[in-house]
Amino acid sequence: MPMYNFKCACGLRLERLTTETSIICPNCSGVAQRDSVNLISPVVAGGTPAEDIDKTVGRDADKRWGKYNDRFLDKKKAREDSGQHAMSAMPTPDGKVHYTPISKEDITQRKELTKVLEGSKVLSDL
Repeated sequence: MPMYNFKCACGLRLERLTTETSIICPNCSGVAQRDSVNLISPVVAGGTPAEDIDKTVGRDADKRWGKYNDRFLDKKKAREDSGQHAMSAMPTPDGKVHYTPISKEDITQRKELTKVLEGSKVLSDL
């Protein structure tokens, strides 16, 4: 199916993969008439139109950002409940993350361990 160019009376130009001779303009809700055929159609390997790929990528991005925002809110709540900023993250079997506060002693131990490891061959080999 070829990609057609449409032009509306409001001046908006559109491209659509359709056999229709006119479409509804998303700008003014008027009727956009088919103007010409676009001989270079944005179709990727396998014959999937770019418009379908954009929708799929958009849904996937929304899903991923939703998970990110959920984790952010969980971490924020754990910080507010504990009164501490430093958190340890532990994955749960249901795919979520459980946050627990890190004590000041643990933070100090981690810093000391980091200093030791920075001077060792363990980190220099990475």
